Amino acid sequence: MEKGQYVLLVEDDPDIRELVLEAFQIMNVNARAATCGSDAIEKLQQHGNPAVVLLDLMMPKTDGVWFCNERKKYPSMIDVPVVILTADSKIESKAAELSVNGFLRKPVTIDDLMKTVRKYLPIQ
Repeated sequence: MEKGQYVLLVEDDPDIRELVLEAFQIMNVNARAATCGSDAIEKLQQHGNPAVVLLDLMMPKTDGVWFCNERKKYPSMIDVPVVILTADSKIESKAAELSVNGFLRKPVTIDDLMKTVRKYLPIQ
């Protein structure tokens, strides 16, 4: 798999993670999953940069805010698009503070998720 040819989903809820990964598989989208911010950093180091990171903000251990701050330490990760997936009602101001590319509110429809992901994926 070439760099930028996959989606990295960072989600601690196993049910949501599995549902989204299944949807990606059905839609023929290559995806990997991480369970927290530090796991996501490890995945990026192991597999190269994805086309986009779908990032849950509220996670135990290392959350989405931690991930956004930590990735600034790695020049190769700075330009990776990040879209937040959250139920947080104050996401607009947080998204601006974190300098992410966008956000989707949970519960998110598969159609909205796929529309967002397809913006960042190379033509398939």
